[in-house]
Amino acid sequence: MTKLSNNNEYQSLITNIGNILEQGKKQAYQKVNHIVIMTYWEIGKYIMKYEQKGKNRAGYGAQLLKSLSTDLTNNFGKGFSVDSLERMRKLYQIFPKSATLSRKLS
Repeated sequence: MTKLSNNNEYQSLITNIGNILEQGKKQAYQKVNHIVIMTYWEIGKYIMKYEQKGKNRAGYGAQLLKSLSTDLTNNFGKGFSVDSLERMRKLYQIFPKSATLSRKLS
């Protein structure tokens, strides 16, 4: 009886399955990244539109971001530093329409 690992067809099967797995992982990462970026865009939108009434930088902006950072971190865990919130706000400022951002990501 021959070992399957020495069989060329078997090796081809392993390679093909590996390629399918890698493609699936790549597609999953792309979709997750898209969702994360769109989520950050929405957070930036709320900071700009809802909390700051659409102004580029409200007078209380620095304190607002500090408070948001503390409260969001306490409620949802890491990922909400003042710097991160500023980047989320900037993302919304650069791409005020989600369709434009979505096209850029595609």
